[in-house]
Amino acid sequence: MGWFNTSRGDGTGSVSSPDGIVSDARAHGILWVNAAGNSGRRHWSGIFVDTGTINHWHEFAPGDEFDDIVIGSGNRVCAFLKWDHWPLTYFDFDLYLYRLADLSAPGASPVAWSINEQTALNPQEPTEAFCYTNTTGVTQTFVIGIYR
Repeated sequence: MGWFNTSRGDGTGSVSSPDGIVSDARAHGILWVNAAGNSGRRHWSGIFVDTGTINHWHEFAPGDEFDDIVIGSGNRVCAFLKWDHWPLTYFDFDLYLYRLADLSAPGASPVAWSINEQTALNPQEPTEAFCYTNTTGVTQTFVIGIYR
């Protein structure tokens, strides 16, 4: 069982978040035990970096603005992004998924995205998320990108 994008993850979440539910259980003498780390190989964590061209795309490694992911035919993947500006933020990040083969074409269009707008006038939770099913009929390589 896992909860994505529900809180900062340090126990300070709202009463309706998993953090708050565990805190309430502990306050009532209930020991909460939960496995952790089952998604470690499908997880990336780091600081937003945009060097070189300074084009607002995160670099997962120097000069590499996308993280590859292979999606089998008919398989569904979900991607989640959260950053450390809880509970509300005006720092705006967006999450995109492209077919790798499409990136060489000018004006490549994403196949999935999450572009919630976090602004000073409209602060939101610091999260983005999307799900995508590969309906191309073949296993393909896709790339995930983070834009600020």
